[in-house]
Amino acid sequence: MSEGLYLPWDKPKPRRRVDVADSYGSKRMSGRVTWRAVCKKTGEVLFEETVANLITYEATQVIAKSLGGDPSYKISHIYGEHADPGGSGYIEGSLNGLVAARADTIATMRTSPRTTTGAEVPVLTTAFGTTVDIGGVPTTDYDQNVLTVTAIFSDSSLDGRIFVGAGLVTKIGTVELLFGHSYRAALIKLSSFDIQVAWSSRYL
Repeated sequence: MSEGLYLPWDKPKPRRRVDVADSYGSKRMSGRVTWRAVCKKTGEVLFEETVANLITYEATQVIAKSLGGDPSYKISHIYGEHADPGGSGYIEGSLNGLVAARADTIATMRTSPRTTTGAEVPVLTTAFGTTVDIGGVPTTDYDQNVLTVTAIFSDSSLDGRIFVGAGLVTKIGTVELLFGHSYRAALIKLSSFDIQVAWSSRYL
């Protein structure tokens, strides 16, 4: 299979997200995107892989509006970028070597045969910081001050689809801005597991 498809348990599990937090360095805002295959029956993580994320030019609009006090400009969704291996326009090998660029937009993720249909999911946001006691002395530095947004792709219409990318999206009405974009090796989704995608970024 020249596309490089593999089942999620065919590769060794890489380090957990908390273990790679110290590698963010000067790319704290870009962060990392972690892909997991989670068994629907048991909840077991069958596979996990972390890839680099790229902040796009459209992110500047989101950051400027957010700093200006508009709470609606935030990362609200994660879109999964996928294709039908048996669909019209699909050419074997066409999903190899995709590289994110700062000029990417939502339209990039929907370049035929790729689409985001069925994989446009609102995010769950969590943040972990430093615990301080009454005297103001830090007592715990938990999870390296990591902000995480997570989405799960579970719709049955996605079974058999090839996933290659994920986008951090600010969605306000009909407006969609691509905040961050990343690609990974082609992964085919099976009916036995959900795909969980989480973006993590360390802040000061």
